[in-house]
Amino acid sequence: MAGYTGGGGGGAGVVPASRVVADDREDFPLTRVGLEAAIADLPAEGGDIYLGQGTLTIDSPVALSKNLRIFGAGIGVTILSVTAAISIFTVGNVNLTMADFSVTGNDTAGQTFLTLTATGTANKFIDIGDIRIGTDNGFTPDGTRNIFNAAGFNHNWIVTNFICVNVTTGSFYANGAGGYLRLSNVSANGELTNVSMTVEAVNATITASGDINLYRLAKISGCRFNAGGTLTVDEGSLVSGTFLIAVTFTVGADCAFSACNIQVTTLTPGASSRFTGCFIAAAVTAGGSGIVIVGCEITSFTSSTAGRDNHILKGNTFTGAGNNVTLTDCDGCIVEGNISCQVNETGTSDGNRYDNNQGFLGSTIIGDASVVNGGGPIFLYPFAGTLDIASNALLQAVSLPNAAMIRRLRATVKTAPTGQAIICDFKKVTLSTGTVGASIGTVTIADGAFTGSTTLSPNVSLAITEGLVMEVTQVGSGVAGANLSGFADCFA
Repeated sequence: MAGYTGGGGGGAGVVPASRVVADDREDFPLTRVGLEAAIADLPAEGGDIYLGQGTLTIDSPVALSKNLRIFGAGIGVTILSVTAAISIFTVGNVNLTMADFSVTGNDTAGQTFLTLTATGTANKFIDIGDIRIGTDNGFTPDGTRNIFNAAGFNHNWIVTNFICVNVTTGSFYANGAGGYLRLSNVSANGELTNVSMTVEAVNATITASGDINLYRLAKISGCRFNAGGTLTVDEGSLVSGTFLIAVTFTVGADCAFSACNIQVTTLTPGASSRFTGCFIAAAVTAGGSGIVIVGCEITSFTSSTAGRDNHILKGNTFTGAGNNVTLTDCDGCIVEGNISCQVNETGTSDGNRYDNNQGFLGSTIIGDASVVNGGGPIFLYPFAGTLDIASNALLQAVSLPNAAMIRRLRATVKTAPTGQAIICDFKKVTLSTGTVGASIGTVTIADGAFTGSTTLSPNVSLAITEGLVMEVTQVGSGVAGANLSGFADCFA
């Protein structure tokens, strides 16, 4: 048989008991009764069953209560033909290997390939390989658990070279207290629901009409998961080189994605999740602190819940228009080296670090402790001596070599005012005509103080054709104040 390699569970050089089920056997003919007789004839510890060439009709469930390896003569050579709305095999607390046959049906809804009935804690294995099942051959499952039904089953699964064709409502269903599900070279339709079992998948394609749920610590590489609903990858999972398609994508904490193509509408990563070298066709909303996105193409990133801090966005290309990075009540983030990255820092966000990224112009930075590397103050020439309103000596234009965004206005004096505050009014001026525009903001140096500032939100743009002037509109009533300097903090 194609799947038989010799040996068995009894140790090196030990060949297990075996029975052959075939058309030319009188004791074990290629029928359900013949298969059940062959299983019953094996010793209590189980053994191997070989299914010969031809079609074996299954009209009622076959119970597997011994450790078994069941091998056919090959896909399309040995065919299990299901003729009723039944589970073909019901599996107890045993080890099971199956390979090298196809499964067909008679277009009766509700047919299930494998139902695992035991809930014991023994370290058992279900090894399924080289099997083809599908509606193209009349196999018509419905409901939610019609390929593998393993409710409450905590054994380990190995599914290799398994092909499930056009079964859009059937599923892999694993809901147990432990163990793992390992998929390799699997092509299947239907929901993949995995609870409390670790998933390992290599070169697997799962297309579901509904949800795909992967429990924590999943290891996924070179796969394609296409969920018609929600795709969930739980905490601590590692995903690489995988095509992920879903309406909504939810990611648990401490997950890592590398070189993945993520085609979803919304993506919500958990705390400390990392994305490296991925294509992310989605608006990303932080589901926790410490999200790291490096070297990706991404639509936008939003952290809008207070306390979700310390995100790192480096070397990415942003494709969303306008403010495609929004930080609200979000501190300690690093946003550097990105292309077309426009930041909107709102709420009480502070202590973030940025650089003058390509396309950074148009950003809004409001935190006093936030830093824009490469940005700096425009210095307005100081007024030397005692201040007065009449002379307006600071009404002079200061220009920049490039367009810029003004995020904060500041003023300082060497002699503090008394009696009342100093008020300084900042205005734009058109450099070519000298026309002074409306006020963009005022700075107040309080009675007895030496400095004052105001943060502009949103930040104010300054074109290359425009300059700034500062006008004193109020001085102290006791001591006017003296030796005033004005600054406009900006970034290009």
